[in-house]
Amino acid sequence: MADWQEIPRRFRDVWTGRGQGVATDGTSWFVTQNDAAPGVSRYSADFSTLEARAEIPRTVAGHVGAVSVVGGIVSIALENPEAVITFSTDLQQKSIVPIARPVEQDGIPHLAWCSVNPANGLLYTCDWNFANELVAYEPRTGSPRPDATITLDESVHRVQGAAFTPTGLVYLAADDRLSLNEWWRTMLRLNPPRDRFPGIHCFDVESGVEVDYRRIAISGWPPFREEIEGLGVGEMDINGVIAHVHLSYLVKDHTWRRDSVIVKSYVVDRPSEL
Repeated sequence: MADWQEIPRRFRDVWTGRGQGVATDGTSWFVTQNDAAPGVSRYSADFSTLEARAEIPRTVAGHVGAVSVVGGIVSIALENPEAVITFSTDLQQKSIVPIARPVEQDGIPHLAWCSVNPANGLLYTCDWNFANELVAYEPRTGSPRPDATITLDESVHRVQGAAFTPTGLVYLAADDRLSLNEWWRTMLRLNPPRDRFPGIHCFDVESGVEVDYRRIAISGWPPFREEIEGLGVGEMDINGVIAHVHLSYLVKDHTWRRDSVIVKSYVVDRPSEL
């Protein structure tokens, strides 16, 4: 298992309102937000300069999800209705492709994230509730590709973001935690306890075997203040240090003032193995 050195940073800015994820192309940061002004922004490496901005109005989607950047294409998952919206890195819109998602255990179709696997060029996403497979789609049409499904040997709950690497790995950002109903039932001893595993899960794409796991300490119930969001993989210079994996989580301000976002970037001692 590679050694990871964490570089945590806390942001409280315009883009952190209901922040949904971060990704990088190696030069700039791409961030999505789902507050009163939903959309995607591109920021400089130190987050000091807004370089470009694209609105994604509620007339397009009821929820803006995580962002990924692969091969110069920015892809963002949308819900209500479920679709993938893509941009060039200057945030000029390219397309909106509907994605048919099955209704999940909670009765709601979810599309929290999407990312392109550079090995085959296909778009992937998964169920939000206890995902046990990553489902493939043609990125230009949204047509399912069941022949390219990746079956996971361990299910992952509340997958909020993911990124594929050229070495054949996929990293999943999971906000696994008890629901409020589960939490109350556990406290009243009406349910057996269930371990919660918020953090980063890494799977081998070819075999579906989980090969690494990094637990992230976030606050649970009550109240539901912190929520793991998106994840990006790619080299980024942070104050002279090259980091490789970037996880964001939202710190919600329940007084409806501006939220904060924690970005945990990781320096990996053997980045060629990512």
